[in-house]
Amino acid sequence: MRIAGSNTRILIESTVVTIVLSTVVVLDFYATNASQLTSATQVVHYAAGTLATVAVCAACLRLLLPGFALWQTILATGLATFTFYSYGRIEGLLKSVALLKSVSPAEVADYTPQAI
Repeated sequence: MRIAGSNTRILIESTVVTIVLSTVVVLDFYATNASQLTSATQVVHYAAGTLATVAVCAACLRLLLPGFALWQTILATGLATFTFYSYGRIEGLLKSVALLKSVSPAEVADYTPQAI
């Protein structure tokens, strides 16, 4: 009986993590662009649409890969959604890291900001 409770706990935790991963980027977008959006209800609709898409994708993944546990497919879908929505930021971070690697420490020390 202890194993069933543990599996239920893992399933609940993976669902919560997936919800957080799937909506954190939408909420970040809202926080960044709050002044340009007409209402906060738009964000709720976007988040609900995202969660519905994640649920459908998790169900399809579960049907395609029956050997995996349900919590694994839910968590994998949440991670994929987070990566999909965060791709632009990840790409920008990788470009800035590559740019930093191409700059010597002497160039960084001699850098003076230019007025725009």
